[in-house]
Amino acid sequence: MDSEQIDAIEGRLAGTLKPVRPPTDFVQRLRGHIQVPGGRAIIVRLRDWRRLLLMFGGILSGAVLILTVARAMYHLFGRRNL
Repeated sequence: MDSEQIDAIEGRLAGTLKPVRPPTDFVQRLRGHIQVPGGRAIIVRLRDWRRLLLMFGGILSGAVLILTVARAMYHLFGRRNL
């Protein structure tokens, strides 16, 4: 697609799609649930090597589990089609 086609598509979408504003109470509740820690808290968490090691181990274990299930599914269902 060239730039003229993209510009035409963008122009058509800009005329068709209307911006939607969420209700203010929803935004307030969402802001109350989201808590971004400050820079100091992030540094403290990264310095806590036990927690970091636990998180890394959990992520690695989850990845190995997903790969194992995927390989098992391939061996169970993939070979029937051959």
